[in-house]
Amino acid sequence: MSPQDGKTILVMGEAILDLVATAADPTAFESATGGSSFNTALALGRLGVAAEFAGALARDVNGEAFAQKLAEAHVGLRWCQRSTRPMPLALARSDVATDAVDFTLYLQGTAHEEREALPRPLPDDVAHLHAASFRCLLGPQGESALAAMQAARERISVSFDPNIRPSLMPERSETVRLVEARIQACTLTKASDVDIAWLYPDQPPERVARQWLALGTELVIITGGATGATATWAGGSITRVPPQVSVMDTVGAGDSFTAGLLAALMNENRLGSHRLNPDSNAVGRWLDHANKVAALTCTRRGSDPPWLHEL
Repeated sequence: MSPQDGKTILVMGEAILDLVATAADPTAFESATGGSSFNTALALGRLGVAAEFAGALARDVNGEAFAQKLAEAHVGLRWCQRSTRPMPLALARSDVATDAVDFTLYLQGTAHEEREALPRPLPDDVAHLHAASFRCLLGPQGESALAAMQAARERISVSFDPNIRPSLMPERSETVRLVEARIQACTLTKASDVDIAWLYPDQPPERVARQWLALGTELVIITGGATGATATWAGGSITRVPPQVSVMDTVGAGDSFTAGLLAALMNENRLGSHRLNPDSNAVGRWLDHANKVAALTCTRRGSDPPWLHEL
């Protein structure tokens, strides 16, 4: 396999300063870089995939820590907004028994309120646009993200991860409307089983996957932590279980999964203006790679995705 020469994946969404509860004392916290889209961009860079982060970072010492970490992974910042506002904040507690991560978010008056300023159309070196989480779903930022996704879909592949945070969401029916509008602009949609259960409490995941395919997305992947990930497309469905590891916590595991998935697709020249053309053998490879990247992330404290040489 060889990466798409000269092409990059553009990741759009939030960067958040995480305060992660320690295992020894749940009232004590360690600071870490975080945010679904930031984590995915960082993981892509560490996996050797050309990536750009289009989010918002503060101009203070915390924002510089994010920028430095991305730079170390060779992630570009061409369309990253630098804000005079402070970084958004999240208090994160991981429940190893259930694979769940509980977040308390503080966004008002922070760099989160900046809006992306992506060029239209995107430059020719962008092969794929990935959008994730509440920054690409809610408010003016969400509207901007949807417009960018719709414009990009006319020329390149697009992916979306709703990464639902119930405490931030509007009424369930409105959230479903917002999510489905973005799925209509996607080639690939990835969500967790927890996302599905919140969005569609009375429907099994396999039915939801088929409904999303009917909206126009080509491939739907629903992750279930240790129970595995299931991919569904027009021609079939397949489940892959991740390798067993000693879990430190699950913070950022879903974002690492996304990066592993996109890296596998990029390395097989599946992203860009053409269709994904999934089949059982190819999708199995993509899921195995994504599961491995996510599993290694779970062996570390906080969101600390692996480097390519560690796989």
